[in-house]
Amino acid sequence: MASRSVAVGPFVTFCFEDSKQNGGLTARFTIEIGDEKRRERELYRLAGIEESTFIQLNDERIPGAPTEYDERTTPDGKTSSVHWVRFTFSAQQIAKFRDPSIEVVLGVAHPAYSHMAVVMPDIRAELAKDFA
Repeated sequence: MASRSVAVGPFVTFCFEDSKQNGGLTARFTIEIGDEKRRERELYRLAGIEESTFIQLNDERIPGAPTEYDERTTPDGKTSSVHWVRFTFSAQQIAKFRDPSIEVVLGVAHPAYSHMAVVMPDIRAELAKDFA
């Protein structure tokens, strides 16, 4: 099976769930920082990061929505190092996702972490199976 993971920036990795999603993709993303002190500091800076994810199809953005899991940010503003988000697609957006002439980009647009990565063709083909 092809990879279902995409690294976005220096320390966020999205791992897409392997299931049929009825018009959507669901991913777990992790904030991976080996140094414990730096990780602690960054998790406070990244509060709300789960609200800033997106998939972009050329110039059209599909926002990621946090799933119904437990609250991922503590009352004092520290976010979790693991989050789940869902990207909901219309039929037209699914067609664009499958069209190889359309660039698919996965991104995070948080004030303290703004990075994007092109979804490579093999990963994209694997994820497109979820729309079947």
